[in-house]
Amino acid sequence: MAPGGSLTLTEPVELDGDELPEAERRIVDLTLDVQAAAGGDVISYQHIFWFYSHPAVYIMMLPGFGIVSEVLSVKARKPIFGYRMMAFSLLAIVLLGFTVWAHHMFVSGMQTWIRIPMMVTTAIIAVPTGIKIFSWLATLWRGVLHLDTPMLFALGFLCMFTLGGISGVMLAMVPLTIHVSDTYFIVAHIHYVLFGGLVFGAIGGIYYWYPKVTGRLMNERLGKIHFSTLPLRLHPTSRLQPFLGPWGLPRVGWRGQLTGLAGVGLLIAALQESRRSGLASLGLTLMIALFTTL
Repeated sequence: MAPGGSLTLTEPVELDGDELPEAERRIVDLTLDVQAAAGGDVISYQHIFWFYSHPAVYIMMLPGFGIVSEVLSVKARKPIFGYRMMAFSLLAIVLLGFTVWAHHMFVSGMQTWIRIPMMVTTAIIAVPTGIKIFSWLATLWRGVLHLDTPMLFALGFLCMFTLGGISGVMLAMVPLTIHVSDTYFIVAHIHYVLFGGLVFGAIGGIYYWYPKVTGRLMNERLGKIHFSTLPLRLHPTSRLQPFLGPWGLPRVGWRGQLTGLAGVGLLIAALQESRRSGLASLGLTLMIALFTTL
């Protein structure tokens, strides 16, 4: 419900932002012209773009939150800790997600007074996110943990997403964001949040629900090898970026791409092994490949 509601509220703005450049090509005289040289208002266009694009991050992340909550609860053999607060924090993330878009624009030339409320709301959104992280950790506390492949991906989600979230709290501060804007510090943040969060959660969900849907177990050994390749893909690509980016050094990305492809191969091999019954779908395989090579 939460991702659907967020998408419903932001999609009209996203469609307007998509149509403006096309309309500008066909209609010269526009009040909102994305070409500043033609007398248009490029800052307003950025506000439209980011008003949709930042909630879009939460639209992608919230399903991963639900997957991880389900996997951790089942594999720890405990009900999710603080279920009511988990639900309220989810709604709080959705609502606050509409109030933080301009933190992408601290150095864009917008009015300086907007920086302060956006800094405050960006810092506040860390509170419901922190509630979810601590609730997941409390769910694991004194649980009977079953460390199979879905559980490993859920734990990987916790580690990677927390790393990205900490850098997000740092980026809420205007002075730091001005210093590191347009550097690989920003790139590292989004990689850890989206790849460490969305991809770990989505693939963990596939390993968790695939046997339930098809009635066929997946190869546990291949699954654990696949899990081990993802940190090798993420860390060489992103771990040094917060330090190297402000220095202007180039991105070290080829190792991550190779290990990402290796992860795709391992997951496809696991699916093919269970496919002997003819229940695996090609669409599922392609979707996994897409998620793993983002």
